[in-house]
This record gives sequence, structure tokens and C-alpha cells, in this order.
Amino acid sequence: MVVLVTMVLVEGLPLGGFDFATDILTYAIKILHSERFF
Repeated sequence: MVVLVTMVLVEGLPLGGFDFATDILTYAIKILHSERFF
């Protein structure tokens, strides 16, 4: 899970920059929270 997010960040930074990375981090945090509750 963490590896997947890291890979997306590394691949996404050159494409979308900081805004893209922030969106991915926000999405990843939502996934982690949902896994915690279910």
C-alpha cells in the first residue's frame, strides 16, 4: 500500500507537480481512514 502510493508520487511529481502529489496524498489518507474503520 505504502509502496504503491510512493510509486505514484514519484511518477506523478514530474507530471503534475506539487498539486498532483497533494491530491494523491489526500486520496491515500482517505483510503487509510476507510480501511481503519472497516
